[in-house]
Amino acid sequence: MAVAMNGALSGRTVTEIAAASDSDGSNATVCVIADGDPFCWGSGTAGQLGDGRATNSSVPVAVQSGGAIVPGTTTRIALGHRTACAVAAGTPVCWGLRADSAVPAAVDASGALSGTVTSDIDFGDRHGCVVADARAHCWSVGASFELGIGGPAHDSPPVAVDTSGALSSCATGWLPAMLGAGQCAPGEGIEVGYRVSYQKAGWSSPDTVVISAWRGPAS
Repeated sequence: MAVAMNGALSGRTVTEIAAASDSDGSNATVCVIADGDPFCWGSGTAGQLGDGRATNSSVPVAVQSGGAIVPGTTTRIALGHRTACAVAAGTPVCWGLRADSAVPAAVDASGALSGTVTSDIDFGDRHGCVVADARAHCWSVGASFELGIGGPAHDSPPVAVDTSGALSSCATGWLPAMLGAGQCAPGEGIEVGYRVSYQKAGWSSPDTVVISAWRGPAS
């Protein structure tokens, strides 16, 4: 059965869709992106339709824009437990039960997400994750082990997922330098080549190539 396209979606082109429901099949909600803006319909009793109300809708309604969502900039959308999230203008926003808001609210970017650009987002029951600057970040709204940092947390803002193990992008024998995403340091026994030169009284020495083996741990 075709979704009603003579109302909020009239004349628009849908490019992405997400749907979710409670475990018993009730409270089903659907959201789409159409021409860069989010629209939702179905169950909205927890504010997951994003239009400022806590009511259901049998036809698509526009998610409130102009606040946390810049009009025409939504690129990704996801639905979890009575909660919707989106990426708008490179910023993650959520609304509904877990966001405690019936209109889009920006995800806390004061920590690990500060200065980053988000490209993807997803949300489960009590936790969300984003890809920001090619690195995974997650947060939890319940005491659990969903943050990806090796321990429990409660009501935490997004943190960068640990990339020192299976997610490491470093070459064999190299270790994450912990100086920033994508930076690596030589592991024990790795040979490192570098060039050395010096200047004195306006004269520069020729470059000297030095090859040495790293004997200590990465720092």
